[in-house]
Amino acid sequence: MRLVRAGQFLLLLSLAACGQAAGSGVTPAPSATASTLSSGQTPLSSASAAAPSASAATPDPPPLPPYVPPSERPSAKVVPPKGIRAVEWKKIFDTYGALYDMDDWLNDIHRKYPSITRIFTLGKTHQGRNVQAILISKNPQDAAKRPAMLLNGAHHGDEPLSAEIVKDAIVRLVEGAESNPAVQRYLSELSIWCVPLVNPDGFSQFMTDFGAGRKNGRETRKPNSPVPLSAKGVDLNRNYPFRWGAHREAGSSKVPERRSYRGPSPASEPEAQGMIALSDREHFVGSISYHIGTVALLAPYTIDGVLQPKPNEAWLIAEYIAGKLPKINKRAVAVRKNLYTVDGTDQDYHRFAHGTLALLLESAARSWDSIARRDQTIEQIRPSWAALFDRYIDGPSVEGHVVNESGEPVSAKVDVAEVKTFAGEQWHSRCSDGFFGRYLPNFGKVTVRVSTPGSETPIETSADVTPEKGRAVVKIVVPGAPRSTCAPSAP
Repeated sequence: MRLVRAGQFLLLLSLAACGQAAGSGVTPAPSATASTLSSGQTPLSSASAAAPSASAATPDPPPLPPYVPPSERPSAKVVPPKGIRAVEWKKIFDTYGALYDMDDWLNDIHRKYPSITRIFTLGKTHQGRNVQAILISKNPQDAAKRPAMLLNGAHHGDEPLSAEIVKDAIVRLVEGAESNPAVQRYLSELSIWCVPLVNPDGFSQFMTDFGAGRKNGRETRKPNSPVPLSAKGVDLNRNYPFRWGAHREAGSSKVPERRSYRGPSPASEPEAQGMIALSDREHFVGSISYHIGTVALLAPYTIDGVLQPKPNEAWLIAEYIAGKLPKINKRAVAVRKNLYTVDGTDQDYHRFAHGTLALLLESAARSWDSIARRDQTIEQIRPSWAALFDRYIDGPSVEGHVVNESGEPVSAKVDVAEVKTFAGEQWHSRCSDGFFGRYLPNFGKVTVRVSTPGSETPIETSADVTPEKGRAVVKIVVPGAPRSTCAPSAP
């Protein structure tokens, strides 16, 4: 597998640079070169090489990656493992084996649709694989100015069907860009980020031992230990810094051999670091994390003991999205807080850190060993991301920019007065351009309140959000406020 390509540069990201408050529930992620985003195609020896600002606009198109023939892709070199019946393994490989080729598949998409896509490397895993993201948007060089959405799959590598759901979304978006009015609207209005395979090491382990792969590729076993492969690694969806380990052994585990091992420290894993860095740069308005294990739509906060906003628009919109999905096994998709006690989850991190309407969709009972059943599940789940996008564009929602009197972006705390928060949230405008965007629970008057360090009183502006308007757009000027510290220097 090719891990670094020609023309690559790195975008350094820092929680502090984005003006994010530490908050009461987030343990700071480690500052490491794994917390970087790279885009394009030429190698740099380290993240400290001359690089553009993290918050700079999406870079100009890099050279298109070279084509890799199927015979040279990783899936062509896979040897069936010992210990799994050949017939059983072939069914799984035929259904999900293409996930081995994620890097090349995304490059194929970019090569075919270069005008609406960019490929980013969020980091490298313990075993040296890329965690890849694709940005899909009209004129992607301008996408940094738009509301950002996130779709991701396979935080748990033994849930390959979730990665296929995100791959399907990518295909629908790029193929519909020329002819589908709904897709054209999404790409014009939004910046859509997709990370199909968050945990490529886990997927590789799953294909070696069907009882393994939930966790990532960190070697946590002692040398010559008799414990199985399933004991290896960190559960990435317990490794995020918000309320990491808050419920001790009930929400995750400190024991490396356990399937819910949370890792040695918050955001210790390169996969989680990469997702956090992307979140801290983009300030996603909405996201869906796809999982496999049952059928349910989880709305934040999923961690017990965290007080929910009032009204909780995430729950209301989860119910709206669930209503767009068909019955699965003759049952409507239920909206739930959680399935069991958890902590350190990705969706609660996005929610707490940036106010993201972050949902988790458990999409099927298991990753079916059948192409037909896989595709049936994908079709059933497909309306979820479209509903997420439509509900923001059609409203009720509010968005805008916070700037100083010179028009420079300002990173400021942004509150919607009609929605009360109780968990110590500090939701800021985006560093690069001062953008903020929020789903709203209902139509009516909305009051946006902006606070900057050192200001005695917040600045307020109000707007009427009506079904005819759908989305209110405001601009807030903060006199005397300094330009965002993470914003690019003026040209």
